[in-house]
Amino acid sequence: MQNPIKVLLVATVLIVLHSAPGWSETDLNLTQQETKNEINKLKENIEKDYRNIESLNDLGVIYLKLENYDQAIEQFRKALEVDPQYTFGPF
Repeated sequence: MQNPIKVLLVATVLIVLHSAPGWSETDLNLTQQETKNEINKLKENIEKDYRNIESLNDLGVIYLKLENYDQAIEQFRKALEVDPQYTFGPF
């Protein structure tokens, strides 16, 4: 059985992201190699500044769209730890 809190969190994030303008225009029409490069770039940004909330959020969005839900949740939680008032993306 799946963790109900995890399912609820993922469902909430998906609803928020799908209702946001520009959801489908984000850089996720990338090739597999471009996606790996983007993930690496975001991780480097986070290593340089662990409080880089935009990179934390963007990495979470990429993981979400790749259906890596546990990793997505981890990144969104880190972003919220940095700034509890942060909303997903520039909306």
